[in-house]
Amino acid sequence: MYSLSKLLSLPLVILAAIIFFYAGDGTLSIWIFLPVLLGVALYVFHGPIDYWGMQHFPPKFDPKLLDWLIKNFPQYNEMFENDQKLFQNRLVLYIDSRLFQSVGSELRDVPFDIKAMISAHAVLMGLHHKDLLIGDFDRIFLYKHPFYTPDKKYLHTVETNTEDGVIILSLEQAVNSILSPKHYYNIVFHAYAEAYIFLLGTDSFGDDFSSTMDDAIYEMGFSPAELRTQLGEEILNPIALHITFYFAYSSKYREKFPFQARNLDSIFKNSTR
Repeated sequence: MYSLSKLLSLPLVILAAIIFFYAGDGTLSIWIFLPVLLGVALYVFHGPIDYWGMQHFPPKFDPKLLDWLIKNFPQYNEMFENDQKLFQNRLVLYIDSRLFQSVGSELRDVPFDIKAMISAHAVLMGLHHKDLLIGDFDRIFLYKHPFYTPDKKYLHTVETNTEDGVIILSLEQAVNSILSPKHYYNIVFHAYAEAYIFLLGTDSFGDDFSSTMDDAIYEMGFSPAELRTQLGEEILNPIALHITFYFAYSSKYREKFPFQARNLDSIFKNSTR
């Protein structure tokens, strides 16, 4: 992954080597502190430095990742070309700026393709927002199957912990929803929808979603009981459900719920076509 901080550290290493080489008599040895202090500063602030560098000098997009998007993320193919370019740049930024960990008997690294799969949802939802990182939700934990947590002591597949800034997902349900969207509800969109609801406040979305929740569920090919089973939740969040349907089944949702779609357009700044 491209790293501006590492590029900047190279001349500091060379400078330190030169000072060390010519400081035989001790007159130059005091200058060794200059590259050392600058190196420490680079290490401490490498995150913001790398983020700035990737914003202004985005690396070449991975062809394999592009191939995955084209085959498995239909929303990408529906974008205008300039939005596709913005999406690519922001996807790289998001992956690099967030911590992904696989949770089980121990914490493990997450393969890059899984990171990209999860991140694509977040980037799509925030494509026209200035804050592409979606606030302070900076950690994404992945279980292989439905899971328990201290806050929810029952099996569930998605959790957006607003206090700790953590998104927790069942990888099994997430993958199924991407590969078979007609049969599985997309918990990744759901998780980020809950994050946006927290950041923007429920009042920002109005009160047009609760009364149409069941209708939306049926129109998108599910039933309330089915979604309760897939989510592992007895109480369904109508706003999160509508947002998920809005992104996961865009054309169908716009046709069936034009008023709600225009409402969400204004919030997520997506153009209608």
